[in-house]
Amino acid sequence: MGQKQSTVTETSVHVCEELGVHEYNNPPCDGGEVGIYSREPSGDYLKLPFLKDKLTIEYVHLSKVMFVMRGLPGSGRPIVVKHIKSIFEDAVVCSTSEYFMHSGRYDFDPHKLEEAKIFCQEKARNACEASTHVVVIDNTNMRKWEMKYYFKLAAETCYVIVIVEPWKFNMDELILRNHHTEDIEQLSLQLQQWESVIPLYFGWFLNEADSRMLKLVSLAHLEECLKIPEFEQDFKNFTHTSDMKDMLEYYLMPESCKEGMLHCTSKFCSFGDVPGSLEYTTSKDVLEACGLCYKLCLVGFIITPRTFGARVKLGSKELILWGQENDCPESLDLPPNTSYGRPFLHNNNYQNPIVNQSNKGKPWFPHCQATLVSSEKLEPSFHPTSGKGSRAHVTLGCAEGVKAVTTGYDLCEVIECEESPEVTSRSRTFALERGWLRDYGKSRWVLYMNRQITVKSLFTGCY
Repeated sequence: MGQKQSTVTETSVHVCEELGVHEYNNPPCDGGEVGIYSREPSGDYLKLPFLKDKLTIEYVHLSKVMFVMRGLPGSGRPIVVKHIKSIFEDAVVCSTSEYFMHSGRYDFDPHKLEEAKIFCQEKARNACEASTHVVVIDNTNMRKWEMKYYFKLAAETCYVIVIVEPWKFNMDELILRNHHTEDIEQLSLQLQQWESVIPLYFGWFLNEADSRMLKLVSLAHLEECLKIPEFEQDFKNFTHTSDMKDMLEYYLMPESCKEGMLHCTSKFCSFGDVPGSLEYTTSKDVLEACGLCYKLCLVGFIITPRTFGARVKLGSKELILWGQENDCPESLDLPPNTSYGRPFLHNNNYQNPIVNQSNKGKPWFPHCQATLVSSEKLEPSFHPTSGKGSRAHVTLGCAEGVKAVTTGYDLCEVIECEESPEVTSRSRTFALERGWLRDYGKSRWVLYMNRQITVKSLFTGCY
C-alpha cells in the first residue's frame, strides 16, 4: 500500500510540474501550507471566506452568487457543497451526477452523459431565472469549455461568479477519498486534462441592487452638476445636445459590463495573456480573498467627454490585492469618433445606464438588497488619492465607442492635474450641495464629495 501511494505522489508531482501548477493549491487562511505532498486529511478547504466570514455570509444572503465547483473525483467537492447548503438553505445545487441518482443509488450510464449535461444546465437556468440567492454548479469542470455555459448564464442573469477548487492537486487525497470507480491511471489522465482558468480580470463586484443604486446616485450627482452654468455649457458642447434627458443618457454601459453589473478592477489578466497574470491568480493573497466581501469607499466622480466614473479609495486590505500598473500611456490609441467634441449618437450595442431592454418589466432589485450608503463626512480635499491604487475606479458609463478601460486613463489625467500646481492654480472650483466641482480644462471635470459613499462587494474574477 505504501509503495502504491508513493507512485501516486510521484505521478501527481510530475504531471503538476509539467502543467506549471505546483503553486495552485488553495492555501489555508491561518497561514499554513497544504502542498501536493501532504497525506493527512485537512479541514482547510472549509476555511473558505463564504463559509466562515460573517460579513461575507450576510452579504451573499442579500445577493446573487454562483459558486462553480472544480475538482476531480475525491477532491472534497461534496463536503464543501454540503457546507454551502447548510449555510445558505435556499441554495440550488446543480450536478450531472444527480441525473444518475436513483433511489439513493448512483447508477452511471456513459451513454446518457449528454442528457445529464442538459439536465444540469436546465436546472441552473431555472434557478437563476428565479433569482435564487445561491446557485452551485457541482461538476468536475476540468476544462474551460465545460463552464462556458454557466459563465454566460451568470452574466445574463446578473450573478457574481466564484470558482471553488478544494484540494486541487493532492493526488494521494484524491485516491483516499474517491467515491467512484476511477483508478490511479484514470485520475492521472484526468489531471493531465485539467486546464487552469484565469479570468478576464479580477476585482470587487457589486451585486445587482447596488449596481443599479449606484447608477441612480451617480446620475443624481450629474444632474446637480448640470445646475452649474459653466459645466452645463461645456457638457452641451461635447454632447451636442441641450435636452436634459439626452444629457443624462449620454453615458452608456459598454459591452464589457454585462447587464450593467458594476465592478472595480484590481487586475486585468485578459485570460492569462497579460504578463504576471498567473502569478497574481495563484498568489496566496488572491486565493484567500476570492469570495470574500469587501467594503468599497467612493470619494468622488470624474466626468469627461469619454467617460463617467466613480473614484474608489482603497483601504489597506484592498491595496494588498491591487495588481494594476499606476502609470498610464502617454497617448491612447482610440478611434477618431471617441475624441472630444464628437457628435452625440447612440446605437444598439450599448445600454442605457439605468434601464435596458432586457430589464424592462422586471423588478428593480429581484431578490437582491442594496448596501450602498452615504457615510461619514469628508474633509475638503482636492487630491483624495495618490500612489498605489489611485487609479481604482468604477466605470459608470462611456461615450459610444469608448471602452471601459478609458475611465482609468481619464482618471490618470485627473491625478496628474491634481499633482500639478500650474494646473490647479488656474482651475475653477464651484460649490455644490454634495461637494465641490472642479474644472481642470479640456472638459475634464471632477466632483469631490463632502460625504463618501460606501458599498459592499465580492472579490472574485470575471470569466
